Amino acid sequence: MKNQTTSRRVEFTGKPDYPIWLLGDSPSINYPDLPPLDPRHPTRHTIWTPILDVIQRHLFRNGCRLNDSELYIRNAVSDYKHKLEKPKELGKEIAEFQANQVKEMKKLRELLNRPKKPLLVLCFGQFAFEFARRAQEGKIEILLPKDWKSLKIPKLSKEFEARIGNVQLGNATLIPLLHASTALSFQDASRDFSGGGGNYFEYVGKEITDKLILHCTEFRLNELLLRVNQEGVAS
Repeated sequence: MKNQTTSRRVEFTGKPDYPIWLLGDSPSINYPDLPPLDPRHPTRHTIWTPILDVIQRHLFRNGCRLNDSELYIRNAVSDYKHKLEKPKELGKEIAEFQANQVKEMKKLRELLNRPKKPLLVLCFGQFAFEFARRAQEGKIEILLPKDWKSLKIPKLSKEFEARIGNVQLGNATLIPLLHASTALSFQDASRDFSGGGGNYFEYVGKEITDKLILHCTEFRLNELLLRVNQEGVAS
């Protein structure tokens, strides 16, 4: 007999007070009840794990590791239906869609403006970054595909470079990273989003690590950094 139990959608993991956020795109169409960036899903290990490996390697050289189990992880929108792909197919439902998306954007804005602002908001993909940027800037309006699909790899690279170079305590800095569909275009990423080094993952991982080390004395961030003893064991 078919199991009648309905899974409850998990909209986030962790707490928004944590200084590092991972912001995904939207829930999976095929697996809508999975937590955002679920570690069982291959996408997470295409877009985040290689970056985390670089971060951990460089942090280890400085005597610590990032407690990545304590990050705040959510999607830009809580329902894949709130990400507009083909406006013409909505027809009369466009007003309902717009209302839902605006509601989602206002919710994200409230989170970004909490007293304990995150230090880094790592946005995976064009949609997540543009959605968060508009929420942060208060540009609360419907996000059309042309508004975020125009953010090709070179543009995201320039945004990354400018923003990672201006990370400040007390401000929530949105950092654009590549999503699965783009990260798989590794030749384009290596050419256009690598700081000239030819390796996207090494480049962004090292740049993020530098900011973590720079601000490691910040209390909330310091709590996420596990100290490593001489035997290489985190404590």
